[in-house]
Amino acid sequence: SSSIARGDISFMIDAADTDEAKQLIDALTADGGKVTMPFDQAPWGGYFGQCEDKYAIAWNVSVDG
Repeated sequence: SSSIARGDISFMIDAADTDEAKQLIDALTADGGKVTMPFDQAPWGGYFGQCEDKYAIAWNVSVDG
């Protein structure tokens, strides 16, 4: 029998803009999730952040620079 460990699954979302990205992160963390990397300007010029939903699924949220 196999099982999925915490952190084994992640998704990448390319949001249209920073407002959409913040709304997505708020929705994913609203009911027991957590922010694992605050959404902020990234060294490559865009914006990036990470969160985990209540099921321990990791979400990477990005906005192109």
